[in-house]
Amino acid sequence: MYIIRYMDGVGYVNKDGKGRHIRATRLEDAFEFETEKAAANYVLNGVPKVFRDRVEVVAISNQDNTEHDDGKTDAAAPSTVIDTPFNTLDFDWKTYLEEDSELRKNLAIYKNNLPLMLYRVDGEICDIEHWIEFRSFNAFAGYKMCKLLKEKRELRRKIKNEMKTLEVLYNGWIDNHDPTNALALLKGRETRAYEPRVLKELFGG
Repeated sequence: MYIIRYMDGVGYVNKDGKGRHIRATRLEDAFEFETEKAAANYVLNGVPKVFRDRVEVVAISNQDNTEHDDGKTDAAAPSTVIDTPFNTLDFDWKTYLEEDSELRKNLAIYKNNLPLMLYRVDGEICDIEHWIEFRSFNAFAGYKMCKLLKEKRELRRKIKNEMKTLEVLYNGWIDNHDPTNALALLKGRETRAYEPRVLKELFGG
């Protein structure tokens, strides 16, 4: 069996009722994984990124503990060293923290930019629709305006999708430090399809 423990020696990884990461202070409360791979996968997908470099996967004996020559026991003696980017012992923590801080700063700016971008493209779509409403035009001009309208509608859809993505990221990752639910929601959005409101015949019934 395998468990995930904090390398600072204070606590072990456990899961709540929804499978989300929580910290347990007692070894007996640590969540047990049947394979080393399963534990490593949970570190990558279940442990918040900010904590991943602070935990390690260790094997535990089927017995309650392991006895050393000095008579002391270690209930979670590691059996193998798990490969991580930090095992070189010279990981550039300063650059990592600076990059993480820069990412969060730019993400906040981007989040504020998106409504402004949406407002602009909505105005452009409105202008195109009024041009179509008020003008008489031939087939070529109609094609050009329809093509332009399509481009602006596609741009608007991208902006709306990004706004929803940012909402998911902030709720799950930035605010709660738990990417598990955010990843599931983002994957679910990949299979979305438009449901016509009235003219269903335009979309094949």
